[in-house]
Amino acid sequence: MIEKGRVQFITDPRPGLDLVEQVRVVCAGGLRWIQLRMKNFPRDEILQVGKEVGAVADSYGAIFIVNDDIELAAELGADGVH
Repeated sequence: MIEKGRVQFITDPRPGLDLVEQVRVVCAGGLRWIQLRMKNFPRDEILQVGKEVGAVADSYGAIFIVNDDIELAAELGADGVH
């Protein structure tokens, strides 16, 4: 298992690749540091996905970071903001 906080996974929105599933896969593989990055997406969509990503991260005991938006990070209960 990868030591908590040693490697960070940054989500990468791409057609056909669900962000929540990306996070599930990397967490199942041992990563414990997740950054939600959704540049140029509507805030409501980031919030919806962020809730799911945060729940997955929490279920694995992973650190959950939100990109660029301190208010959104606080709203999602994230561990931090980048």
